Amino acid sequence: MQLIHRRGWGIFEDEEEAYFHLMGEKGEELGYAKWSNSQVNTISKQEYFYHKYGPYYVEIMNYFQDNITDSCRSLDGSVYVSYYQQSDIHKFDSNGNLEFIHQDMFDTVYGFAVSEDLIWVVYPQGIQ
Repeated sequence: MQLIHRRGWGIFEDEEEAYFHLMGEKGEELGYAKWSNSQVNTISKQEYFYHKYGPYYVEIMNYFQDNITDSCRSLDGSVYVSYYQQSDIHKFDSNGNLEFIHQDMFDTVYGFAVSEDLIWVVYPQGIQ
């Protein structure tokens, strides 16, 4: 395991490169970066969100702006997005249109993954 940056948030992998949002100690935005070929390079906000949400990232950003979100893409091109540690998971189709909002029964979702027609959810340890 290798530390690639101390200020990375919203990290995800796309095409064997790691993308992340740079934030300071008090939450101030410091930009966006990707790790590729064993080095960190600064990238634009547009490049970060294109790789995070796909070709219709503008439509999804109109809904979430540039807030930190958890997200994943399914094999059919759909994108699932949730605000960090909230309970609603939004599904966008492969054209960036909001299809539905899954309202989870708990207040906090720590993470999730999509497998075919299932949404796998991670909750805080205290919830049963």
